[in-house]
Amino acid sequence: MINELPDVNVSYKLLDVIYKDINMFKYVYRKIDKPIVLYGAGNLGKMAKEYFNKLNIPFLFVIDKNASQCEKDPYWEGISVIHPEIVSTSVKKSCRIINCIVTSPYNEIEDYLNEMGFDDVIPFYDITLLYQNIHPLNNGWVTGSLSEKDIDNIKYVLSTLNDNISRAYYLQFIAWHTLREEWIFKDAPITNDNRYFIPEIISILNNNETFIDIGAHHGEVTIKFMNIINNKFNFIYIIDPDIQNMYVLLENMRSKMNNYNICISQKALGKKKEMKRFYCGLDYSSQLSDLGNKKIQIEKLDDLNIKPSFIKIHTEGNEDDVIMGGLKTIIKYRPIIVTTCYHNRKGLWQIPLSLIESLENYIYYFRLHSWCGTGAVIYAIPSERTLK
Repeated sequence: MINELPDVNVSYKLLDVIYKDINMFKYVYRKIDKPIVLYGAGNLGKMAKEYFNKLNIPFLFVIDKNASQCEKDPYWEGISVIHPEIVSTSVKKSCRIINCIVTSPYNEIEDYLNEMGFDDVIPFYDITLLYQNIHPLNNGWVTGSLSEKDIDNIKYVLSTLNDNISRAYYLQFIAWHTLREEWIFKDAPITNDNRYFIPEIISILNNNETFIDIGAHHGEVTIKFMNIINNKFNFIYIIDPDIQNMYVLLENMRSKMNNYNICISQKALGKKKEMKRFYCGLDYSSQLSDLGNKKIQIEKLDDLNIKPSFIKIHTEGNEDDVIMGGLKTIIKYRPIIVTTCYHNRKGLWQIPLSLIESLENYIYYFRLHSWCGTGAVIYAIPSERTLK
């Protein structure tokens, strides 16, 4: 654990440590060459189950500390969910344990499982690296070597971030994707429950927001936004391209659409108007990908004639293109922007730099809302809104 939050100069020194160590780091791809067991029956465990089913890779069962509760979940019907203490020694020694929890530090989970006798533990997202040729999920990317350009741009982002907490989270994010090290800063705790709505955002929201939820999934973020502002807003636009997500989204929002100004659109946004391949049916991991099972029309935010005051973007790696396709709108109306940046190497510096170089007089925060290099969000706030 690092006891002090890093200022700009200390951040540069810590980045130099990463730059030095990465020359000695070699990521080892670990194939599935033995039986596998999932650890964690929560949301990520469920996604892992769907992932392995799609790839026709069997797993033996699921381990969870709350096994008795998880067994009551209809989702796991027909699948054994077992407490780690009652797993046999032979399984502990012969199986690969796929960690499907990112709400706690990976090192703590690995240490706990090792103490319990499990010899072979690996993060779920590291497994996905092996199958990039047939499945697009890639939150476990490894950045590889860092060029001088990478270092210069990362330093620029570090210097632009508004507080030392942001610099701590940003360095933690970089350390995982470069070295697979889980850096922990004492005064920068990871919060799982306030993604997109950190105190710096909540404190400036008003009753006249026009909110755009881009990559809305089932509308969870929109519903949270409505609750935070007590359903007092100007307009909400909800956008998601996946037809299966749309069915659930419409059901979740049905009663609210009768009472509030809400528009739901089945669209994909990007840098320019074009046809691209889209991999649908992956729940919250559906995304634009060359592996896509259908072609869809890409629209630009600039062409939608919306006057936003708050934009949330979560598009599984396409965030930078969404920003580029909406720059005219963003520059003109100066909305709050919250965007994920952990789905591919663009999050290393390209996404934050796109915002920083394009927008004048914005304040930037960086936060992590889960572990293993995931849950990273950039918060961009127009300076004039902080003065009200």
